[in-house]
Amino acid sequence: QVLLPHKQSTLGPRLATADVNGDGLEDFFIGGAGGQSGMLYLQQADGTFTPAPQQPWAADAASEDMGACFFDPNNNGDPDLYIVSGGGAEYPEGSPALQDRFYANVGQGTFFKTRNTLPQMHQSGSTVVAADFDGDGDEDLFVGGQAIPGRYPFPSRSYVLRNDGKGFTDVTATFAPDLLEPGIVTDALVTDFNDDGRPDLMVVGEWMPVRCLQNDNGTALRDVSAEMGTDQLKGWWYSAAAADIDNDGDTDYILGNLGLNSKFSTSHQKPLYVFAGDFDDTGTTDVVLSKEYQGKLVPTRGRQCSSEQMPFIKEKFPTYRSFASAGVEDILGKDKVQEALHLEVKEFGSGILRNEDGKLVFERLPNLAQAAPINGIICDDLDGDGFTDLIVAGNKYHTEVETPRYDAGTGLVLRNDGTGHFQPLPPYQSGFFAPGNVK
Repeated sequence: QVLLPHKQSTLGPRLATADVNGDGLEDFFIGGAGGQSGMLYLQQADGTFTPAPQQPWAADAASEDMGACFFDPNNNGDPDLYIVSGGGAEYPEGSPALQDRFYANVGQGTFFKTRNTLPQMHQSGSTVVAADFDGDGDEDLFVGGQAIPGRYPFPSRSYVLRNDGKGFTDVTATFAPDLLEPGIVTDALVTDFNDDGRPDLMVVGEWMPVRCLQNDNGTALRDVSAEMGTDQLKGWWYSAAAADIDNDGDTDYILGNLGLNSKFSTSHQKPLYVFAGDFDDTGTTDVVLSKEYQGKLVPTRGRQCSSEQMPFIKEKFPTYRSFASAGVEDILGKDKVQEALHLEVKEFGSGILRNEDGKLVFERLPNLAQAAPINGIICDDLDGDGFTDLIVAGNKYHTEVETPRYDAGTGLVLRNDGTGHFQPLPPYQSGFFAPGNVK
């Protein structure tokens, strides 16, 4: 799949934290890739971490751990563990290796895998968050879907799972139909948009707008993205966090995106597009990224890579010159283009959503924060001045063959200047330096 913008097989893993054994110290679970088990590490009194003596997820090492969440569905004080299974094309949709898993904590950090707790979910997932969405006193789940294995950018299903006391039931179709296929989800955030005390949901992902789902008194999660002003904020979003960055009493949001240091460019006037379908009638999904040039849509990839994926192109356009002057419809055919999945991106900048009287207004972070994709965000008052500062990190190494890896990021501390705007601090001043492919 040489026309993919980046690999789908190197997206994990996630990390989840909780005090699993009740000793007052925070422990962590880190997921494993396909064929590699995740690991639970217990914090010791001296601040070091050691592997837990019992690792029941080792029996499920075949699955790739894309997301993980500690939560307490039975309110017994012992955090249980939910692990999202996913991946690129290692397993086809419908494979048992894509089934999510639930491990119950029976006390003192001892876990076992339960049976028949979850519905059948043989789709590729990405992330999971817990909240009492229906207001019945126990925690429910939102599980975000990734791309269908081997069919990027077609999205897998997402789920809202209701906690029934003895297990979880898929109620997405009735409780949150807008979340059946919201897109290629990369992150989700439980929040409260309207300060009514009920958990709302923000969902972000690739080729997606920022989706805002409002909790209607525990009866539904309703998409209010248009009302909130985020329905056209379509990006390759990789991370989201919440904080009151301007100390005005409401919640603002910080979003990690691809950044602006890339060969791709986009705007609300001239988006970056993707068309996906079986363009060469071989039974597989082909992907064509395109942009507007001189009044028509043209592919962003050249004849060489395009013809490797779709050999008919080499015959139809025998020279590079003929291919260079052709539009997407000339290459694929008008009917194929009209039948294709068609998505777009209008914003690649990482930024903040400032909450202004119930509307979310997007504002890009400073240029230094745009040097690379942002995969992780921490919000904290680092200097004790009463204002929330940010730590961000990212990069993305596994790009397609014609694009250099995104590796300019070394992590960044952004100091809040007291007005809700941010001043980047160089590593020698902040002491924070995080090069590498940070997840």
